[in-house]
Amino acid sequence: MNLSQKIMLIVFIFLVGWIILGTSNNQTNTATTTISSTLSQQHLPIWSEKLGLLLAENLSYMAYNVTAVAQSDNMSYGPAYLLNGLSNLGYWYQAGLGYNSTIFQNGSHLSGFYFVYQIFNPSGSTIYPQNSGSGGYLNFSGPIHNGDRVLLKIYIKGHNITMSAYDWNTGAIATLNYSSFNATTFVPIMKNGYGGFTGVMTEWHHSFPDYSAQKEVTYTMYNSTVAREGVLFIDEHNKITGISIIEDTSSLSFDDSLFNNSVGIYGPTESYCNNNFITGQGSLQYC
Repeated sequence: MNLSQKIMLIVFIFLVGWIILGTSNNQTNTATTTISSTLSQQHLPIWSEKLGLLLAENLSYMAYNVTAVAQSDNMSYGPAYLLNGLSNLGYWYQAGLGYNSTIFQNGSHLSGFYFVYQIFNPSGSTIYPQNSGSGGYLNFSGPIHNGDRVLLKIYIKGHNITMSAYDWNTGAIATLNYSSFNATTFVPIMKNGYGGFTGVMTEWHHSFPDYSAQKEVTYTMYNSTVAREGVLFIDEHNKITGISIIEDTSSLSFDDSLFNNSVGIYGPTESYCNNNFITGQGSLQYC
């Protein structure tokens, strides 16, 4: 099997995994069956929109600078700008910068910029924060301003996975360490997995299906060992039913100077250009 065939296999397993994860993690919440019939009335953020870049080789270290962009939808829910590391033992680590992020199952959200995270076990259930079924957050040591450049890192060191964010403009920092369970590397995906992956992603939870254009957010590789191949993906699905309304992927080589992937003219867009991964409005004209 050549590299192109491997990437196509990744795409297939990856999309199937999103559907599985979209329903399984919510099933850990015993209240799901009682509230699902009134979710639309309560305006809970049940639609998950993901614009991402899957890195198609094994890595032990990732570092990206990302633009801190303050944006929110008409329900005041905002996105998370995330690094994702899927260990070779199947544990999935997500961490990064969130703005008005929806990390609470009751539909409430944070206000402003925070360091956000979530860790899944090999079955796709959240294990940290414990007994939450959703993500957690940390305060930064100082302010994060709209437009700041923030360095995101995730790496394996000894028996721990270290996840951190550092604001180059203000010096604000947040760091989280969690057990690696003796993992040795991050892998693109796990065959027969649940949707976890290794790469970068803008993730946004909405109350209703969203086709609008996001503001431009740029992720730039920083001192990082880079995979030679990747997969751009755009996905929006219902976390309760697993139904996707947007689903698109494209494989690319990092030798390409420019590679674009888009859905619609005014909908979500993303592109890759000269070691930059760009999500949101204007990304197709970046280079």
